[in-house]
Amino acid sequence: MNKTKKRTRLPIWKKAVITVLLTASVVPAWTASASEATDKVQLVLEILAENHVGGASEDVLSQSAIKAMVESLNDPYTEYMDKSQWGQFVNGITRSYVGVGIQISKAEDGIYIERVFAGTPAEGAGLKQDDKIVKVNDTAITEQTADELVALILGEEGTPVSITVQRGSEQLAKSMSRKAVSLPVLESAYLKGGVGYLKVHSFSEDADEQFIAKLAEMKAKSDFRSLVVDLRDNPGGLLDTAGNIAGQFIKDNVLIHTKTNKGADNPVSIVGGTALDVPVYVLVNGNSASASEVLAGALQDYEAAVIIGTQTYGKGSVQNVYSLTDGSMLKVTIEEYFTPKGHPVNKVGITPDLTVEGSLNQLLTGLRAAGATDLEVAKNRSIVSVNGLQVNDVLPLLEEDGRLWIHSRVLAALIGAEVEWLDAEEAVQIGVKDAAAKAVFSPSAGNARLEQELLFIDVSAFAEKFPQLTVEGNETKLKLHAVPEK
Repeated sequence: MNKTKKRTRLPIWKKAVITVLLTASVVPAWTASASEATDKVQLVLEILAENHVGGASEDVLSQSAIKAMVESLNDPYTEYMDKSQWGQFVNGITRSYVGVGIQISKAEDGIYIERVFAGTPAEGAGLKQDDKIVKVNDTAITEQTADELVALILGEEGTPVSITVQRGSEQLAKSMSRKAVSLPVLESAYLKGGVGYLKVHSFSEDADEQFIAKLAEMKAKSDFRSLVVDLRDNPGGLLDTAGNIAGQFIKDNVLIHTKTNKGADNPVSIVGGTALDVPVYVLVNGNSASASEVLAGALQDYEAAVIIGTQTYGKGSVQNVYSLTDGSMLKVTIEEYFTPKGHPVNKVGITPDLTVEGSLNQLLTGLRAAGATDLEVAKNRSIVSVNGLQVNDVLPLLEEDGRLWIHSRVLAALIGAEVEWLDAEEAVQIGVKDAAAKAVFSPSAGNARLEQELLFIDVSAFAEKFPQLTVEGNETKLKLHAVPEK
């Protein structure tokens, strides 16, 4: 029995999850007023710098003092950053880095290129999706972790790097120069049936402008009937950006309520907002944080959208960034925020209206709910997509003796069916809503099998019961196509 090799998808630059909600601008350099406390701190610094046998400088001691003060707050979102760290932080929000422009994933048999971004050195050099990376410069890629591989590829702008890949039976060495790469903060698609799709990767400074422009294009189409907004794996960004996007769906009203350390409520308002006259569906998951939760929470409270997915991250605080005199930055949590109806977000998150596990199932469910009637799931070795939209997930399947088995919930989501687990029979009953046809699949009947607590269904048996599904290919290259039932 061959099982799908699960890949771990990695960012194309090394960074931590940014769960942050920032106010719109950096506060100018902070000048503290003199006080007995600051005088005492300065005196201690001078005494230690002058007299301690270790010979530490005032600069080193002050850095340590600042870090100790920040750590004493036990707040992961209040941070002191030097110039270099601040640059990395900004790059994370804007999705910018110096490299070659690829996204990689790690499988059991190596590290593969999952995506090549347009207009990047990688595209110019001819690297392709699903190339297996076997060497970077003179370093063979064998036991390296993906993080180590990323470190080999990143570097100073303008410096050369050579990436050797395995493509079929050939090994190809591709040389290129590293350059600053900006990844898209917004991706869009327009699906058959008038379903718009907008994925927001980050609430960067211009993400709202891009969102509004794409939405305007969709609204101008005569068959525009619904919209899916994808906020999964979006770690946050700027509060103003979230508010401007919310204004495309909500008329002038409260975006969030905030509470300062004095207990005061300073509501943030949507100004110049308007309602959208088509249904909206928002996809979220456990990595949807901060500004993503602001947007999802407001749309849910005002019943402007249906939220689909899993519980969000639970980052319900707002930060200001203060510029210090030496160019370093202090990011400080200044407020906790609540949804327009006063629901807490911090350490709680947003609860979806419809809970759906799994990235692939979430996208299929969202598109189905939006009215998409012609869906295709494609798998090409490691890459899984739905109607051309790449999915950050694997397609759970098994192949043995010429028979293909796929996870029951994926097949059900693809045709828009409901799944009911039958305990007594260790089976599932699948039926399309409002349709009389229902089918039971179970290991005892030979049309299903249990593996690692997942129920897989023989796709041939499934297609026989639900002829709106057609299947082409095998475990390596596969297409599942669902059309409206005739």
